[in-house]
Amino acid sequence: MQTTEMVQRDAPQISQEEEFDKNFKPRGAIAFFILLVLLGAFIWYGIYFIMLGRV
Repeated sequence: MQTTEMVQRDAPQISQEEEFDKNFKPRGAIAFFILLVLLGAFIWYGIYFIMLGRV
């Protein structure tokens, strides 16, 4: 009898987790990655143009 109750309680949680997984988009991680690439490019080209100015 207890196992039946446990299965019924767990069923809604699984469907909510599956729904969350379907709609999940890691926007923060993608934004962080883009900012990291932009910062790297800014530093890289900053040094590049400094070196070109020395020639």
